[in-house]
Amino acid sequence: MITNDMMIHKMFVRYSETQTVTMISYLSKTSSLKIVSTFENPLTVKIEKFKSIERFIIVVNQKNIMKVAFGILSPIKFIGAEYDASFLLETTDGELKITFRDS
Repeated sequence: MITNDMMIHKMFVRYSETQTVTMISYLSKTSSLKIVSTFENPLTVKIEKFKSIERFIIVVNQKNIMKVAFGILSPIKFIGAEYDASFLLETTDGELKITFRDS
């Protein structure tokens, strides 16, 4: 049986393959990070080492500038908006918010 969490996960995978990432925000108790995509240096996200919809690794890449991996420990949450679609992911020590814009 397909659950709501499975549908949101599939939607996130589809967005990461077909839509443009506009911004990634990371917030933990000790640090915060905000990365904005540009035309010259676009952001990409990819799911790696998938174990389940509650345990996987996501890799954030910005051309040759940076590559960061985050361990995800809970299902993805969808935060809808009129023009942007955002997803909230809980990492081992904080939260990762990924925002997509329709291309």
